[in-house]
Amino acid sequence: MRAVCDDGTEILVHADGSWSPATTNPGPTSVILPSRVGSTPTRSASSSSSSATNDGEDGFRGVKWRSALQQCVEREGTEPDETGETHALWKEVALADLTWLAVYLFVEGELGRGKYILSQEFSNTQRYVLEYVRMSELMKTKYGEPDKEEDLWTGDLYMDSPGEWGMAVQTGELTRYMTWETQQSKISLILSGENYESTLVIEYAASELEEREGELKTERALSDL
Repeated sequence: MRAVCDDGTEILVHADGSWSPATTNPGPTSVILPSRVGSTPTRSASSSSSSATNDGEDGFRGVKWRSALQQCVEREGTEPDETGETHALWKEVALADLTWLAVYLFVEGELGRGKYILSQEFSNTQRYVLEYVRMSELMKTKYGEPDKEEDLWTGDLYMDSPGEWGMAVQTGELTRYMTWETQQSKISLILSGENYESTLVIEYAASELEEREGELKTERALSDL
């Protein structure tokens, strides 16, 4: 599988998680921003639209932090597939040739967090590891090197066998994550799992609303005691 490094160089990602230089370089390519599956393609990252090029830096999917639900609906072009008191969810969102859920999360009615949750499933457990690597290279291209990157192990059964890290993730033995911080957002890429299910998530959070979001979670927890 091919991936793109920070300097634009293409590499081949192997099944064991390692990589090597690609034999050919087809030249620079444009990155297509996420869109609904089956919808008209959105502009590329080279577009002059400031809301598109700043996606993830001051909002989620081009919707700025503190926006109301209506702005999210206008951005998606359809009503959400699921809504709740603090969230709205759209299914079948396309990003990097994969299918995701797009979840908008609200803090007192204002957009404060957004998540892509991979909904596409793979029979080969190692594929989740490969997609984590591929997405990490794309995110490094846009946001630079992460502020923090770590692999967390709860055991060592698969630690020395990269070709089995997909199983390590599914059993909960391995969690991989990277985080970035911009002026207005905290961005995370997380691969985790339990009960033989893997979860790949890209999360964006508004820095200015994080404290209030935590206070509200505490208030809700105390109200249930």
